[in-house]
Amino acid sequence: MMVRSTLLCVGLALLACAAAPPRELKSGPQVGESVPGGFAVKCSNGLHAGKNCCPVLTVGYGLVALIFAREIDDDLTGLVKKLDSQLDEATRNLQRQRSDKFGVFVILLTDDADAQKKLGEVAAREGLKHVVLSAYQKLRSQPSATAGPVRYKVAKEADVTVAVYREEDVVTANFALQKGGLTGKKVEAIQAAVARVLPR
Repeated sequence: MMVRSTLLCVGLALLACAAAPPRELKSGPQVGESVPGGFAVKCSNGLHAGKNCCPVLTVGYGLVALIFAREIDDDLTGLVKKLDSQLDEATRNLQRQRSDKFGVFVILLTDDADAQKKLGEVAAREGLKHVVLSAYQKLRSQPSATAGPVRYKVAKEADVTVAVYREEDVVTANFALQKGGLTGKKVEAIQAAVARVLPR
């Protein structure tokens, strides 16, 4: 009798686990949060190409979105191209000239010594005018650049993390995507989130 009861309890526990919805992936600054602080990247294109800068504080850019990525693949390149076109159109439609550019930074989290060269090749090949491709510069206390800036809490399970900002400060949308999660629908959702914070 006790054996049956034990087996029944185990069976119910397994069933409950199987029926439970998958845990939502959380990565990066969440909606309603402010910019956690500065960090260093090395830019491959844009106003500070070849130099270190801080995406959230650098002169010449007004923060719109940060995109943390593990690799630059075709899916991410596709998103970058669409965002670049979107920013180009928004710039042309402005009633008056901006003193700074719309700041959308892609931050590659990698220890690859050739990352800068690869990012520069992508930026040149795609003719990027607005989106800046960069590589995270880890702190001395960090064993690897793959962890990303500490205060931004980029999840190791996230292949791509997007934080969209309003008025260069408050997060209005967050996307945490695992490998293969950057689908066409997600790209559209990210573009829509960016459109909502751009001046009209």
